[in-house]
Amino acid sequence: MAQSKIKKERDRKNQLELFFPICHFFDASKTNWLVFDKDRKIVYEQNGDFAGYKYSLFVPFTFGIKYQREISNKSSISMSALEYFKYYSSYENDMSPGDIYHRHYELYSLGYSHVVKKNDKISFSVLGEASIRYGSETIHIYYPSSWEARVKGLLLKDVGLTLGIRTEFKIPFNFNLSNEIKYMNLVYRHDEGISFFGNFQRASVHTLFIQFGLGYLF
Repeated sequence: MAQSKIKKERDRKNQLELFFPICHFFDASKTNWLVFDKDRKIVYEQNGDFAGYKYSLFVPFTFGIKYQREISNKSSISMSALEYFKYYSSYENDMSPGDIYHRHYELYSLGYSHVVKKNDKISFSVLGEASIRYGSETIHIYYPSSWEARVKGLLLKDVGLTLGIRTEFKIPFNFNLSNEIKYMNLVYRHDEGISFFGNFQRASVHTLFIQFGLGYLF
């Protein structure tokens, strides 16, 4: 029975994982800690006059999916896709020219990981990835009035290289809990050299990811 159980575990070389990424961009924008964000809506009186603002919490559209295939006892390859959505707009009109107002992008990655330590319950790995980032950023320009912000849209078509570490914890029913800490550097950015960047500091090429995932082995 014990040998049969071990064999079945060894036969499960595939893993499908859903994960939540926390992202830090090393610039003036706020890190996406936790899952809640704040939204503002304008409220009007019944006669149409401005009555103030109403604030509510919502969950940003930020998540990822990953497929991993074991190719040896200590090595795996993977494919992943991540979608990141975040507003950074300030309702107190205290943003500076060049600050990021909004980010929305998809990140597609191919990766390789190597186990450096492993037992029946936990494993530690080092990993590397090559990624393509596609999406948009909105840059704050100035405030023409107390209720309006002038912004500039920017298309993202970037290539990044990533290094990181991964920890997996086995839990019952062939599931794994995982944590990844990764650093990505954008080695190519399609939007470099756009004219209005002469007036502003360019957004950072550095990104730190802290990802929490739930995977299923099959």
